[in-house]
Amino acid sequence: MNRDEAGWASGLGPPGPGDVVGHYTIERLLGSGGMASVFEANDPQGETVALKILDPSRVLDEDVKRFAREYEALSRMDHDNIVEVFEAGVHEGYPWITMELIDGTDLESEIASWQASDPPDRFVRIERILRGLCQGLAYIHEHGLVHRDLKPSNVLLTRDQQPKISDFGLVKGENTASTQLTMAGRLVGTVAFMAPELITDEDVDLRADLYALGAVLYMMCTFRRPIEAESVAGYLARHLTEVPRAISELEPAAPRIFEQICQRLLQKDRTLRYPNAQAILQTLDRTDAPKIPPLRGRDELLQRWARWLLQLQEGAGSTQALQGAPGSGRSHLLEVLIDQARSHGLRIATACGHQGSLLQQLAEDLGATGACSGDTLEASLRSHPTEPTLFAVDDADAAPVDEIRELARLVRRWVTLEARPLLLLLTVHEAEGELAALLSGSSTGLPCAVVALEPLDPKSTIAMVRDRGICGPVAPALGRRLHAMYRGIPGAMLQQLEALIEAGWLSPRGDQLRPTRPLDQFRRGDLPVPEAARVRIEALIEALDPRPREIIQLMSLLDRPASAALIEGCRPDDPATPRLLDELVRQRLLSRATVEHQEVLSLHDPCAARIVRSGLQPEQRQRLHGALASALIARRRRANALEIARHLQEAGDLAAAWPTYIQAARRAARDGRFSEVLEICSAAAEIAPGAAAGLPEDEALEHRRWLNLLQGEALVARRAWLEALEPLSRAVEAARTTGDPRGIARCVGLQGRALYRLSRFDEAAPLLQEALRLTEPGAPDRGSTVRALADIELRRGNLELAETLWNEALSASLGTGSRDAEARARRGLAHSRALRGRLVEASELLSQADDLLNPDGDYRVRAAVLTRAAELDITAGRLGSALYRTELLIELARRHGLGDRMPLAYAAMAQILRALGEEEGAISATEQALVFAEASEGPTWSARLQVARVLMELERPSEAWSALPPPDEVPPGRVDDPEGQLLVLHARFAASTEPSRAEQLCRTALARRPPLLIPATATIALDASRALFTAGQATEAAQAAARGLRALRGPGSDGLRLELLLAQHQAAPGDETRRTIQGILERMTPLLPPQATQRFAHRADLRRLKPDP
Repeated sequence: MNRDEAGWASGLGPPGPGDVVGHYTIERLLGSGGMASVFEANDPQGETVALKILDPSRVLDEDVKRFAREYEALSRMDHDNIVEVFEAGVHEGYPWITMELIDGTDLESEIASWQASDPPDRFVRIERILRGLCQGLAYIHEHGLVHRDLKPSNVLLTRDQQPKISDFGLVKGENTASTQLTMAGRLVGTVAFMAPELITDEDVDLRADLYALGAVLYMMCTFRRPIEAESVAGYLARHLTEVPRAISELEPAAPRIFEQICQRLLQKDRTLRYPNAQAILQTLDRTDAPKIPPLRGRDELLQRWARWLLQLQEGAGSTQALQGAPGSGRSHLLEVLIDQARSHGLRIATACGHQGSLLQQLAEDLGATGACSGDTLEASLRSHPTEPTLFAVDDADAAPVDEIRELARLVRRWVTLEARPLLLLLTVHEAEGELAALLSGSSTGLPCAVVALEPLDPKSTIAMVRDRGICGPVAPALGRRLHAMYRGIPGAMLQQLEALIEAGWLSPRGDQLRPTRPLDQFRRGDLPVPEAARVRIEALIEALDPRPREIIQLMSLLDRPASAALIEGCRPDDPATPRLLDELVRQRLLSRATVEHQEVLSLHDPCAARIVRSGLQPEQRQRLHGALASALIARRRRANALEIARHLQEAGDLAAAWPTYIQAARRAARDGRFSEVLEICSAAAEIAPGAAAGLPEDEALEHRRWLNLLQGEALVARRAWLEALEPLSRAVEAARTTGDPRGIARCVGLQGRALYRLSRFDEAAPLLQEALRLTEPGAPDRGSTVRALADIELRRGNLELAETLWNEALSASLGTGSRDAEARARRGLAHSRALRGRLVEASELLSQADDLLNPDGDYRVRAAVLTRAAELDITAGRLGSALYRTELLIELARRHGLGDRMPLAYAAMAQILRALGEEEGAISATEQALVFAEASEGPTWSARLQVARVLMELERPSEAWSALPPPDEVPPGRVDDPEGQLLVLHARFAASTEPSRAEQLCRTALARRPPLLIPATATIALDASRALFTAGQATEAAQAAARGLRALRGPGSDGLRLELLLAQHQAAPGDETRRTIQGILERMTPLLPPQATQRFAHRADLRRLKPDP
């Protein structure tokens, strides 16, 4: 059903009270919104229903589809917590749906009434509503659907506070291709309740609804949305980054369980939310919920457990075992699995191998009294022979052998022979004898499914850290550190967390643990050692002889796995080292492993290195670091320069450490590891004064040059251009002192490129020119320098020189075979040709650049190419191509996190949709452009000017005014004259209320030196024409339009010429203008997107083109 089918042009008024729709008589209006009205109506049998009628004259085709989708989805639902629908149809062009009439209110109104007069049982009501919403969502999700628009206004409440979910217009199938919540860039739904993945347009699943449920719960508890903002743009920008305040901060009386549920539901990362709505109900049902930490990293096992429980409930018994080393989380996992089994209503008996007789414990849990044996346990089972039963035994390998044998005998008779519903679940470390026979199935006749518990992955470890209440950047940093130290073993990592709390590194504050140390200490510092580990390891070290103890000390200072050859190299005078290493492995102080086909040794216990290091005397530590540095240097190519430098520094040899640090930084820079470069440079700068004192002056000067150059280069690579200037200035000074032309060229070239990036072109140009004079063609850095200088010359209007430079850059790129460099050069040439008015050539060059970059070229360069290509397409009237390229740009920017590209991308989308006649889509695209502009850290004046222009064309002046950038943010510029563009937009605002001021602003703008970019000249003339016409100066308006048309004499400008001709025709209608417009339309129409042709033809300004009387 589309708008035409819905009677778009029927001309009949909407139905009202007294009308009959289908076989329903409308009684009264219940409410109305932007697109639909809801009435109370009666059917012939006197039953009262709610009748929802859509007004097709106020909606787009997509809204009609949403209406149809709502009925289709609701008609499949049959649940107490979902609104029931009855029929659907179309009445005289108006689509309608009938559904049950809820004799109550909606949750949004209910929350407002609570805020006005807080009822004493509010939290009891909240739990009832939360449970109902969970049950309704669970039902929706079981049907493979995602609601995507859960919010208080879409939850209806009956008189007894039973919630019913309504409004299924945004529903989608789970795991289907995304239906795009953006309709031509338009966000739908209420942003305050939208999951981050809905905002970023990722494919969504049921966890998006769970985020919305968390937002609803948060609002019921606190009367506030999780994220507060003054505008839609603010909501969208903050949703992606801001963490909501804890419920307890805003409403101390709220039950702790609500805060726990909310905290998990509102996670930005959907993998950290509850897996489904049923899990929330289980949390609410458990009185011990806050005491059981969430299970992390065991999703696959939980799915298997759910299947085992289902098989048990269907009558199939089995044996299962969880096998893992101490600290693997066996007992915690068993506790969670038992809890899930309990929620299925199973009969459960538990036992532990360390707590006496297994048989006694199991029989007592089943109700037996007195001394129990295997026969007693079997008798307890026979009292309920068909009832599914779970036996859960922790640490089964600690139980007596005869009890394991008796348990196996029971399983054989009860499950294997009689096929009774009994599931035996064991946890074990090592299985021998009778336990091994049970696990293999030889003693039971029933194979046991043994699940080996693997270490947690880094992501699960970070989640586990957050579960303890550790928030902010410390959580991921500490999680990654713990995972690396303890190899993902949960028990050891939890012990380390306890040690951090006991040592005061983490301080309890409410339900959170706040760090009391700098973040870098959690990343790199020596963490406090758990006391039990300290006592055990100190005793082992103390018992060692001096020679093996020294090996442990060396390994502690090395703090990484090492080959035996490296340790032997540290102790060249002790031939017994290989034998001592073997003994330490046997004593479990060292471990042996094979890494990349090489045998390596490491400390067996992750805590050992910290304990040993803390006991070393300064002189001893210095000597050992020196031995390690010497052994590493002897390894030559296999040695890590950074590691050597650190050992040299700790050994007190600063003169050797300083150049080694610089060597390490140069290697990291060659590999593009610029964060590491900055860290290394920082370490080198610390020791520079002391190191320089022990070196010849010229050598120290060369090291300083490299140190500052590498630091500046890394900052430029990280786009921190302003920060890069200081070290680059020092590098230039040192280079000029040494007098090395190549060194000077590299330093001044890099400094010039940093200044260029900061738009300080007058300072950058002489440095770039000097760098080019000092470098030979083909030098590695020359291409970047040429491109920066070429762009500066373009901006200055030196088009011939710029063209020469861009051609040099192109030739150099072809010589090196670099596709990225060639694409950059072609982009620059395209800009040059565009400034010369050769728009077709410019467009062709950009297409060539895009071909070079697609699919795996430099994504930043490709984003710039697509941006400029879309602009030229808009100018040329190739709206289909412009739309395609803009969609590619948005997808590219989203995939690679190029937030700075989003404002311009959506501004271009708004221009295209406005030109196509898609006004609603254009408005929504402007909203998204402003969202990303607000969140952007870079300049956004260009996008804001474009957005304001679109909104003025759409006759939305107040929104356009708020979109405009402040004058002090608009830079001067000869290329596109931003200041002139701002002047004529201000004139358009003033035209209707201050015509004289508007005329003056236009005259000032048109008297300015025309920008070099011809489309910018024409755009300023177009805005001036619009402003002058509104100000009542039709003759001057026509003259301004004619001025813009004169600038666009060459091919490739049909789109902009059309807008100027329409402005000219508005001011001075004429047949010749009309015929010219018609010719352009004939050329543009075949290039439109197929689905947009009709809408384009019905643009209001095109429909107004009528012959003169």
